[in-house]
Amino acid sequence: MKRCLTVLLVSLMLVLPLVTMAAEVPPTHQALTEIEVMLYGGASEGPLVNRLSSIEQDLFGSVKTGAFVQRLASAYNYITGESLAEGSVILKLNVIEWALFQNLSTGSIVSRIGEIENQFYGQLSTGSIFTRVNTISSDIFPSSSFNVESVKMPSGTMVKVKLDTDLNSEQTKAGTVVAYTVAEDVVVNERLVIPAGAQGRGTVLSVEPSGNMGKGGSIEISWGNLKAIDGTRVDVGMTEKTINAFNLGKNEISAASSVAGGVVISPVGLASGLFVKGKEMIVPGGTRFSIEVKYETRIGGVLFN
Repeated sequence: MKRCLTVLLVSLMLVLPLVTMAAEVPPTHQALTEIEVMLYGGASEGPLVNRLSSIEQDLFGSVKTGAFVQRLASAYNYITGESLAEGSVILKLNVIEWALFQNLSTGSIVSRIGEIENQFYGQLSTGSIFTRVNTISSDIFPSSSFNVESVKMPSGTMVKVKLDTDLNSEQTKAGTVVAYTVAEDVVVNERLVIPAGAQGRGTVLSVEPSGNMGKGGSIEISWGNLKAIDGTRVDVGMTEKTINAFNLGKNEISAASSVAGGVVISPVGLASGLFVKGKEMIVPGGTRFSIEVKYETRIGGVLFN
């Protein structure tokens, strides 16, 4: 009993002071599915009450009582952080991974906890996810070593990223996922909002292979979104400012805004000769550049004391 109270107090210390935010829980079936995907990596089947009871048992160590909708909101809020007063398991896992590995993984909550425990303790722990996450937190961080507060991340905030996907106008296809990783921490009001190691996902909108008459290949990309420290999805892209910065740093390729709202990357210059094939467009994985936050976004920012 004493250990449970200690874990609870540590949990509260890690997430205070906080700004309480109204939860917007999706419709019942959608919310259950989202919880299961985040928690286990995939949705299950069966009666809704049984699914929620299983989730509660894994999250909190017991099945809750009360109205179904309230119970569902509680589970949803704990995982996603829609209600910061209850804390977010995703935020805590992100902070733990950032502190230990300087990288954020993309697996399910259960698999991430297991991987952290294996690397930190050398074995898996038992108990509810609530207990396991807060035990890891208390073993890594001293009491009150950081707190979380809601901050506004302005539109236009610069994010330095590293491309994880090789892009090639002769091989890449439209619809291909463009993976990239945040290269440097993003801080707003002295609070960490996007950690280095956070993952971003964009999409190849269109591809033009190289052709005759010196026509170079090109790839049109939407940079999609990336995840902030609290799990919030942040829409990002490139404007004239980041496009100019990209072009100044690249001698063989250039970027330009597209009609579809993305960016077109192509080789610089044309090959001479009527029947001379143009250059293929290649951007290797590891290439670094900057993108920008599209819209003002409220994030649970972390301040380390």
